[in-house]
Amino acid sequence: MSQISELMYKEHAIILEGANIVPSLDKLWEVNEQEYTDSINHLLDFFAEYADTYHHIKEEKVLFPILEESEHAAVIAIVEELIEHHENFRGLLVEIRHDLSLKEYALVQKKLTRYVSDLQDHMAAENDELFPMMDTMLTARELAKLYFNCIDKDNALGMERKEKLENFIKNFHLNEATR
Repeated sequence: MSQISELMYKEHAIILEGANIVPSLDKLWEVNEQEYTDSINHLLDFFAEYADTYHHIKEEKVLFPILEESEHAAVIAIVEELIEHHENFRGLLVEIRHDLSLKEYALVQKKLTRYVSDLQDHMAAENDELFPMMDTMLTARELAKLYFNCIDKDNALGMERKEKLENFIKNFHLNEATR
C-alpha cells in the first residue's frame, strides 16, 4: 500500500469516528437543548473543515486530476461520481446548519444521519475501489509525488489546526463516556 493510500485511509478513519458520534446525539435536544446544539455545531464544523477542506479538497485538487488523466473509463466515471458526492455533502451540511438555526432538531438529526450514512458509503467506495486502483495504476514515483503534494496541502492549510480537529473527535468520545 502506498503512503498516499495510507494517508487517505487514516483520514477516513478519523472522519468515521466523527460519524460514529451522530447516533449518540439522537434526542439529546429533549434533555439538554444547548448541549445538543453545541455538539451539532462542533460536528458540522468538523465535517466542513476536516472532511471537506482537509480531505475532500485534497482529493479534488491533488488525486483526482491525475486519475482523470488515465484513459480508463471506469476510473473517470468513479472520480466524477465522487466529486458529485462531495458537492452533495457540502449542500447537505448547509441545509443542516439552516435547520439547526430553526431548531428543527428531529430534521437535523435525520439529515445528519443521512449525511454520515452517505459519507460512509462514499469512503467505502474509495477504500475498496479507488485507492487500490490508484496504487496499481500509478508508478511509485507518481504515488510519492501525490503523497508529498497532499502533505504540502495540509501544511498550507495548517497542520496544527488539522491535529486540533483530530483531537476534538478523540476527546469528544472521552467526554461522551463521562456523560
